[in-house]
Amino acid sequence: MAIIDDLTFQQLAEALPAGSMTFANGTITLDIEKVTGEDYASLNVGGVVKFLYRLRAAAGSAQNTVNGALTGADVPLDAFPEFSFGQTDTLGNVPVSQVTQVYLSINPNKVRGQTA
Repeated sequence: MAIIDDLTFQQLAEALPAGSMTFANGTITLDIEKVTGEDYASLNVGGVVKFLYRLRAAAGSAQNTVNGALTGADVPLDAFPEFSFGQTDTLGNVPVSQVTQVYLSINPNKVRGQTA
């Protein structure tokens, strides 16, 4: 029986746009422009909300892929539940709630994802 309480960076990389996450010389690099599809001129421009939305969506997709391969008594990861969508407003915007569920031990350096 497998208990899945985390994703690998490889699993996340496979859920992101191609080339968004790379590993070289012991360093994992995440290309924010590839994740968001936007070009940024400096650190003083907006884009964090879109980046985190896309990153969280990729984590949920990776979780679904990993959980889909489980069998029988395996315990799936449930750290990234599906998004919750509200009612469309008059401007055509839809509020979206994202939740990430983790367990923190007394030791804050030991973090794992919630399981189902």
